[in-house]
Amino acid sequence: MGESGSGSLAFETLVMVSKSLSMLEVGEICVVGFGENVNVAHDFDTPFSSDAGPKVFQHFAFEQKRTDVTKLVSESIGLFRTARAKANGSPADLWQMELIISDGVCDSSEHEPIRRLLREALEERIMVVFVIVDDVRNKKKGESVMDLKEAKFVKNEETGRSDVRIERYLDTFPFQYYLIVSDVKELPGVLATLLRQWFAEVVDSSS
Repeated sequence: MGESGSGSLAFETLVMVSKSLSMLEVGEICVVGFGENVNVAHDFDTPFSSDAGPKVFQHFAFEQKRTDVTKLVSESIGLFRTARAKANGSPADLWQMELIISDGVCDSSEHEPIRRLLREALEERIMVVFVIVDDVRNKKKGESVMDLKEAKFVKNEETGRSDVRIERYLDTFPFQYYLIVSDVKELPGVLATLLRQWFAEVVDSSS
């Protein structure tokens, strides 16, 4: 994500989200860093206090060469399963939420494996939301995630040959739930909307 110029905004977003969720007392919070590998910076068993913040953020440098979003989602599901098994009360009634903060760019070859994992997560009552940080202030025209396009080869049924189709990147984005943040000041309103949608999803699934 360092290459996209969104590292600083992602860091601000992470700070804001962590503090907000802690203040809202939403339950246990886990924070992981991801790139080529997934590293737990703060586990579910540890309260997210004011002292925890600085220790957590030491784990983030945005210097990994590759971002493996498929691995992130897969390993996150495992972390949630472990937390659910330890939770008090009825695990069947427990909903969990994952917020992924990144520039939103992942290889198109990952999209289908990610969709399969997201279906698996939803079946286990894990709602995954992607917070796309799009720092347009530090990007050139056309570099915003909303402007990104990709070429795909599609078989022409009439000729039997492959035609090139240009699609907006976000039209094929594998995450059903996503938000785009270009200014950290937008986050309070964005989080409020997000949590309302989450609670509505929980109520609908329980009725």
